Amino acid sequence: MTIQEYTESCLKFAEASKGWEKLDENSFYTTFDKSWEMSGDNQNGGVGIEWAFHLTEDEIRAQAAEKFLAYIAQELDMALALGGEELAYTAQTLSGLLKPGVFSNSEIK
Repeated sequence: MTIQEYTESCLKFAEASKGWEKLDENSFYTTFDKSWEMSGDNQNGGVGIEWAFHLTEDEIRAQAAEKFLAYIAQELDMALALGGEELAYTAQTLSGLLKPGVFSNSEIK
């Protein structure tokens, strides 16, 4: 998934949910098949998009890349915690590359 695809999924979610009063606390709102999905268990393994609820398009575009990279960094941190020399080395290397501020939003339209 690219940052552009993640951003577009967030925008689709925000548009579809703009009339909702609140989110269901027992559901997961995640990316799915270049769009989004609400599920009870996130079985599809999508990336969370609930943060985009009731945000404007400009707000979503400004935050999407950072949110996506923060998710990847979180996953890598968990891989580090689980262990395994090779996995830990790879996760540490990638985690360093994905710290906030390394990438820009310049390619996001």
